[in-house]
Amino acid sequence: MKVVMHVSESTHCISAFNNATNLLKARSGAFTDIHIIFTGSAISTLIADSDESPNWEALQQANVVLLACENAMRANNITLDKLLMGVNAVPAGILALVEHQENGYFYIKP
Repeated sequence: MKVVMHVSESTHCISAFNNATNLLKARSGAFTDIHIIFTGSAISTLIADSDESPNWEALQQANVVLLACENAMRANNITLDKLLMGVNAVPAGILALVEHQENGYFYIKP
């Protein structure tokens, strides 16, 4: 199973974390490829010392891929070196979402 989650608002980040955690738990170890794309104000939750960073680090330990939109980073004056280790940047969140769906990922918007 391949899932791409799109989080565009910081207020939806706890829902995204819970959705990903619950999906992994429900799949009971079955292959589950989860990518979470952060755009808009949600990008601020990927900053290394944010309140949400422990949640994202826990998901990274479970092999969840975290992707930061470079457009959102620029709009929020955030540089890649400020983000959690292991977060990858994509040039445009919208393009990454479309490409994931073209590659068979189910789209979830928490």
